[in-house]
This record gives sequence, structure tokens and C-alpha cells, in this order.
Amino acid sequence: MRGFRFRLQFVHAGTRTYTQVSQLSHSPDADTEAVVTALCVLACLLAPSLSSPEMCTQSRAAALMANVPRVDIDPAGVFKYVLIRVHSTEEGDDAEIDVVRGYGWAEFHADIYDKVSEELEKGGHLDCECIGGGRISHDPQAKKIHVYGYSIGFGRANHAVTTEKLKAQYPGYEVTWDNEGY
Repeated sequence: MRGFRFRLQFVHAGTRTYTQVSQLSHSPDADTEAVVTALCVLACLLAPSLSSPEMCTQSRAAALMANVPRVDIDPAGVFKYVLIRVHSTEEGDDAEIDVVRGYGWAEFHADIYDKVSEELEKGGHLDCECIGGGRISHDPQAKKIHVYGYSIGFGRANHAVTTEKLKAQYPGYEVTWDNEGY
């Protein structure tokens, strides 16, 4: 986020107040956009001129999703991973994101999904769905990540989606995938 500048404004239109972001410098990366989105929602929620959070143009679920890391995996090793789709539970809000979670402590893919979904679903604004799993081999010394395999319980994740998310999180890495192996 270094070097990115933006201006946050409140725009009043009738009975609603909107937050508007004006970009003042370079194009933001995905993490920067998530932070800016979260700041906009926070500013809208905290604005003293607003009588209720419902007046904000972004749902609470969307604000929560803006702060969910898209990737969280162990720093090294070979481990199971799941691809989780996180949805809003709010009526009329079709916001969703996909997140990658992979950990060596998990005996089963469901162990990861159960822990992550429990954390994300607290408060009732978000709902999770496991859309598949597999394995990740993470070698930080060689700066390589390989995604492969499947989950017996959840099926094979779309490794292409997982790989794109990992590339965004680890830009200096060689990130590959295939459907071979378990």
C-alpha cells in the first residue's frame, strides 16, 4: 500500500449518504483495494451525520469480506488445503469471495474448513461453502508453490483459481498446479 493515496468523500443524495473514493496516485493492488473498501465502509458507519448503518451503500458482510485475507497457508511444507467461497447472508446482497486456507496441522480437509468457517460465520453476516480441496507444496527457499490433488470429502478444488490467488499473495514465487496425485 506504500505510495497509494486516495481521497474519501461523503456524498449526500436524498436520504442516503454514499462514500466515494477518488484515486490520487498509482493503480492499487488487490490488498490496497480491500483496505480502501474497508476504510470507506468504516467511515460511513462512523459518520456522525448518519442515523443508522443501513444508510451505507455497502453491506456489513461486504465490509467484513474486505478484511478477510484471500490466502492463509503454512510458511513451508506439504499440507492439505481447501478453497472456500464466503457469501453474504444479508438479503439482496450477493457479495462473495473465494479464499484459500492450507495448514499442516489438519488431518482432514474438513478440519480446516470447520475451523475457518466457524471463525468467519461468527456474527451471522457471512456463510461459507467449501468448493474443493487438494494439497500444497510450499518451498520458501526455492520460492516455489505447487498445488495438486483433491479432497475425498469435498472433491477437487479449481486449482487454477487457487493458483491465481497464491500468485497474488506470493508475487516473487513460481506457482504451478496439476490434477495429479492425492
